[in-house]
Amino acid sequence: MTPYKLHESSFEDFGECPQEPSDYELTNPMPIDMTDAAKQIINCVFETHGQYGENVIVGTLAGSKRNRLSSLGTEKLRTFGRLKGTNRTLLRVTIQTMLESDYLQYSEDGYRKLLMGKCAMDLKDDSKRVMVTLRERKKDTPQITGKRHKLDSELFDELRILRKDIASVHRVIPYVIFTDDVLKTMCQYLPDTKEKMLAVLQMDTEKYEQYGLPFLNAIKEYVLSQGITAEKETEKKPFCLKQNDAEIFPYQPYLNILQIRDALNAMKTNPRMKHISCTPILDYLCSSGLIIIDNYWGISEYTPTLPGEEIGVRTVEKTVEGGRKYRVLEYPILVQRDIVRHFSSTSPVPTRSPQNHGTAWTKEEDTTLRKEYLAGERIEAIAAAHGRTVQAIRARLEKQGLIKPIYSQQEKQ
Repeated sequence: MTPYKLHESSFEDFGECPQEPSDYELTNPMPIDMTDAAKQIINCVFETHGQYGENVIVGTLAGSKRNRLSSLGTEKLRTFGRLKGTNRTLLRVTIQTMLESDYLQYSEDGYRKLLMGKCAMDLKDDSKRVMVTLRERKKDTPQITGKRHKLDSELFDELRILRKDIASVHRVIPYVIFTDDVLKTMCQYLPDTKEKMLAVLQMDTEKYEQYGLPFLNAIKEYVLSQGITAEKETEKKPFCLKQNDAEIFPYQPYLNILQIRDALNAMKTNPRMKHISCTPILDYLCSSGLIIIDNYWGISEYTPTLPGEEIGVRTVEKTVEGGRKYRVLEYPILVQRDIVRHFSSTSPVPTRSPQNHGTAWTKEEDTTLRKEYLAGERIEAIAAAHGRTVQAIRARLEKQGLIKPIYSQQEKQ
């Protein structure tokens, strides 16, 4: 409720204001005489009967065409567009200066409506001036640091409830405490110190002193309960199933690699564990000697090896719309169990390239390879001893004529 009312006849007493230049340097520390603009602000507040806040008053004086203002009918007001062309930031700073000097005041209902202040009539005296000093922009404003987390709806709801409780105590509406955007930023960066919270609040020390500490404590408690750090998000762990997961895998007589991948990811319960892709599964099958990469015409294709065919790995030909045909490998239950068992290990086998991958073969290594194979050693053991892939060992044995190629050139063509 306004303690001091202007008589309607006094509306014109403040006069009209010439348009202010729009090229104010907002970092200029020199005082700016905004007396004429202050009189128009008083006129606009009087004309709107103290029903609106700062945004509506500034928009009305600037002649804004926003839908919100049109719905309020501000275009019909006599002060509409009176300060068109004036820098809006300068107008907002002027309003803050008038609040501090009691030319204006906020409503007591918590909605921060602008009302006439006790000293509003003093502006009719030409000796009274409203001088505005713009703060110099701080170059050392702290930036928000740390890894950005995904927005946690649970924490966001907690902070909104806390905001509502604080607002009821201070008898203000919730968004006056912090807006939803500020709460979302808190949830994403999880500030755990005063400096980080001030970075989130854009150096609004006053707001931090009034409301910041309860939010800071709430975030700390949440971080502690979830076992995460606010400094940076813990790197996700490599994919690994539990030891007893082998029994709950949805085994089928035959599954292709995409079906196996999706089934493994569906069993993952730890949200901080990476999803598995087809590549490590195929790498494991290659290292086990069950499939091999066949490369021709610039296209890589996985094909079953002879041992793979013996245990049931099969090639199925399928047709897509348009009549194009393609081949896909399907794996029996025996191979499915082997894959699940492999990725249920507490220390998954790394899938990086072997030590000698890509290096040239020497005569001595060729001789050793021939002796080991003729002695009956398994290809997987030979590959591990030579620091090469199973495919490389098979290709070398084919070159020496010790084994036959899985597919002949005629089949490829």
